Amino acid sequence: RITRTTSTSIQIESYPGANFRNLRRVLSKSKITGSPETVIISLGINDRTAKFEETTINEIKALARKLNSVFPNSKIFIPSLNFSPKLYNTEKDNLRRINEALDSLSGITIIPPLDSSVFRTSLQDNIHWLDSTANKMLKHWLEYLNWMGVRI
Repeated sequence: RITRTTSTSIQIESYPGANFRNLRRVLSKSKITGSPETVIISLGINDRTAKFEETTINEIKALARKLNSVFPNSKIFIPSLNFSPKLYNTEKDNLRRINEALDSLSGITIIPPLDSSVFRTSLQDNIHWLDSTANKMLKHWLEYLNWMGVRI
């Protein structure tokens, strides 16, 4: 959970447990007013057990279309997934495939993963970020946007 932001121009929305399909449905029902300059969408870990070829790849593509239609004038970023090496091999393989699929989306820029040496998850489930990791993640994303010349 992100506990600190470095700017008053940042709005954080959290949907614990959401997957690609859930976010697409939320966006379909939302009444977005205004046009943010930059949108960062971080998700994918909750699709780690889904059948990639049958569902996940189609949900990723559908979400990308929805993001581009809901935020037509925004720069859209999706961070590459960091994940614990302690996950099951099938989950790690799925998450690698999700990262590859995200890399191929048009109209969306991928933020490289946080350095694995500072990425930590809860020992209880190896999924949920520690608060310190979440804050490092946000800092990493903002530094990447700055490097890309995106105003924050």
